[in-house]
Amino acid sequence: KGMAVLLPLTFVIAMEAWRLRRGRPVPWRPLATAAVLFAVPVAAWAVARWRVDEWRFLRLLVTQDLLRLGTTAMDGLGGPPWYYLDVIQRHHYDWLVAGIVGLAWLPPGGFARIGRHAWFWRHDRVSMALGSWTLVSLAVPSLLQTKLQWYVNPFYPALALGVGWVLARSLWSARPVPRRSRLVLATGVVLA
Repeated sequence: KGMAVLLPLTFVIAMEAWRLRRGRPVPWRPLATAAVLFAVPVAAWAVARWRVDEWRFLRLLVTQDLLRLGTTAMDGLGGPPWYYLDVIQRHHYDWLVAGIVGLAWLPPGGFARIGRHAWFWRHDRVSMALGSWTLVSLAVPSLLQTKLQWYVNPFYPALALGVGWVLARSLWSARPVPRRSRLVLATGVVLA
């Protein structure tokens, strides 16, 4: 409904662009199947809805839910582009603290190794998927003018995977130093 379709659509476009950049063929058959599986129920719903009140609801769906929510702050629900970063640090600081502790306990050189993964499009398909998921789930809601806290919900699984990955790297790297391992593990237990 409305602008929510931009999230999965942008993610699919990012993944297919990455595939093309790598010289891999675009899987047209699965993409066409997905398009049909999307279009058939949506078209059936639109026809059924049109039969109820003709264009009245569908017009509002396009003008209000699709266009106005993206271009104007409706009902006083606006905010700066960093609105969702503020929501994350205000309500999910425990995840951020866990990630910072994991980064802090990396041995020398470990931070640079993790930093290289910030250039996710240069790595494998999994890194590309998680990186573009993170970027899309933060960028698309941030670009919309209407700001609602639940618009950033698709970002939280990516945040959890990222923090878990950093903590796992930190624990793995800290293995030769038992004290460091205990501190990282104790921090994780306290935060959990």
